[in-house]
Amino acid sequence: MAKGNPNPNMSGLKPIRKPEDQPTPEQKKAGWAKRQKLWYWIERYQKLSYYEFSSLEKQIRKNPKDFNMFQFAAIRYVLKMSNGDNKILFDNLDRAEGKAMQKTHLEVEDKTGTKQTLKDIKDALEKAKKTD
Repeated sequence: MAKGNPNPNMSGLKPIRKPEDQPTPEQKKAGWAKRQKLWYWIERYQKLSYYEFSSLEKQIRKNPKDFNMFQFAAIRYVLKMSNGDNKILFDNLDRAEGKAMQKTHLEVEDKTGTKQTLKDIKDALEKAKKTD
């Protein structure tokens, strides 16, 4: 399937975003609060041993009225991760541990044609701080 809009008359058009279409700060705050509640349960359930998690799953099956929707969603998330869903597993690792460090090489050429690396710039900044 080709990317982009198949209609040639529509090419180059961008969606119009109106301020009234955007969520209010209160709505954004409520959304973040829901995410925080869900992550609270996910982090809590991930720390359980396999035996504890299995018994919790059995408790939910026996007495579903004792648990809220955040707990159900967190258990589903942890189960997907434990069943080999790599996207969820790596998403979780990135949130918990951060992304893996990568080696970066940056080279900048100024107006005089002198090339400098990120290390050169960092050293120059440190030297300037010491002289101040």
